[in-house]
Amino acid sequence: MKKPAAITVIILLVFISFSFQACIPGNRKDEFQLLEKMGSGINLGNSLDTVAGKHRDELTSPEEFETFWHNPPVNGTWFSAVKANGFDTVRIPVSWGEHQDGEGVIDSAWMERVREVVDLALANDLYVILNTHHEDWLMPTYDREEEDSQRLCRIWEQISREFAEYDERLLFEGMNEPRLIDTDLEWGTGTEESRQVINDLNRRFVDTVRSSGGNNATRYLLITDYAAKYKKEAMEALDYSDYDNVIVSIHCYAPHNFTSDEKGEKKWSRKKEHDTESIDTFAKDLKKIFINKGIPVLVTEYGCNKRKKGDDREDWAKYFTRRLSDIGVHCIWWDNGDTKALIDRETGEVLDRELIDIITHR
Repeated sequence: MKKPAAITVIILLVFISFSFQACIPGNRKDEFQLLEKMGSGINLGNSLDTVAGKHRDELTSPEEFETFWHNPPVNGTWFSAVKANGFDTVRIPVSWGEHQDGEGVIDSAWMERVREVVDLALANDLYVILNTHHEDWLMPTYDREEEDSQRLCRIWEQISREFAEYDERLLFEGMNEPRLIDTDLEWGTGTEESRQVINDLNRRFVDTVRSSGGNNATRYLLITDYAAKYKKEAMEALDYSDYDNVIVSIHCYAPHNFTSDEKGEKKWSRKKEHDTESIDTFAKDLKKIFINKGIPVLVTEYGCNKRKKGDDREDWAKYFTRRLSDIGVHCIWWDNGDTKALIDRETGEVLDRELIDIITHR
């Protein structure tokens, strides 16, 4: 009689456990399963996200834009190398504002080129994240909110229509690092006003895509906080309420003085609390603010500049990716074709085998 009673208790406990998990607010099983499939990722930075600024009128073709920041035209060789070297996801940053006319219509040649690049990635069995990048016209203030939200939605109406029939391997990311550009607050955690406007813009983005037809009704989407910031105040302010098939996008280059500041630290050690503190804090905050609440998160940008031989970039990358992996968060390396390049844009040659193996967990 004791064994059946014990079995009954175990079954009851398992049932209670599953019931409890099902009741966790924001528990998104499908999103977490998708992120597992997406694995490790890499950005195609400084190609389709190029902006020309004052030179805008001098550029007359998509290729001139695509190569303006000195990267070669995107080709299938790079995507093949990305897949062959253990990556399953490519984030394709795209800037759209300089390709809109006065009515907000995106240049058809630019849209066609973006579609060609997306197709190249998908043909290599990669998941693709398509976003809006370097949209410096966007200013998250109450005064600009209505004007900018209309422009953002106009962009996403056209992107959504172009890719409406693509399957779940294509994800949309509404904004990249929305912030108070050219102000003293630009790279902080924002103001209450700017954070609220960003929440509203996220909502408008999601609603626009969802109402656009085709597979967009259930497409996986990414939203972000102020400046895609990894700081607690910015992440806590992000409104993730009743979303379905929506993932949080965060960027983290920590510690900045080692990863991105060429005049900063040249050394990093996992044995020094001063060096690991910002990464540890980020992981702890991510877990508390999002993961423990069942909210899916993807670090869509991280990375470290090339440095002199014998530095600690590989050790830093191993610590960062493992620390995030421990809490179930995947990361996408920022490859800009230059200071953070891992794979040659033209030839597909591996530029740092050890680092690639570390961040793809090979």
